[in-house]
Amino acid sequence: MPKNSKKQRRRKALADLKDAARTRHPVAIKIRKGRGWNEDGVVLDVGKRWFLLAVIRDGAYPDGFQLRRTKDVRKVRVETQFLPALVEDERWPLSWPGPALKLSDPRAFLPQLDCVADVVSIREFARKPGSFWVGQLLGGGRKRFWLRTLSPQCVWDNTYIRPRFDDLTQVDLFDDYANALLRVAGPPDSGEGGDD
Repeated sequence: MPKNSKKQRRRKALADLKDAARTRHPVAIKIRKGRGWNEDGVVLDVGKRWFLLAVIRDGAYPDGFQLRRTKDVRKVRVETQFLPALVEDERWPLSWPGPALKLSDPRAFLPQLDCVADVVSIREFARKPGSFWVGQLLGGGRKRFWLRTLSPQCVWDNTYIRPRFDDLTQVDLFDDYANALLRVAGPPDSGEGGDD
């Protein structure tokens, strides 16, 4: 594909994201990896490199929030068929529960998330496709951040991972899966939940 065409497509996708944030209509978003439309939701904010999405699952069910890189977006399509059901939901209009995020870089917004969410899910699609980790953010340095992981067996691991900021492609918060893990495991230092 010619380079100009690729740049034009990225510019159009970014403009469509900004328009979706302005109108707050539900959208389907096609991400560069995978087939089909990858995410449904309401775009809440768009930065130069990242955007904030209120995720909507099948059946017009709100399911947390997602931060994704703008450069991974290929297309944005307005999806209003479930808008009547969403408007009737007590959580409508969908809104971010914390302070405005600095969507320029993960180094800026990850420290902000530590004050908002007990656990996050992180993904590094470019480096480890299909992998993700759920855990507690524990700060970071110039190139990497610390994450204490929560296993699928609802156990807080005693080891920590140090992903690189630059490898991060997606961050999920308040989604049903991570919330269920946290409910069973309990807070990180409580000693409750899970098996030892």
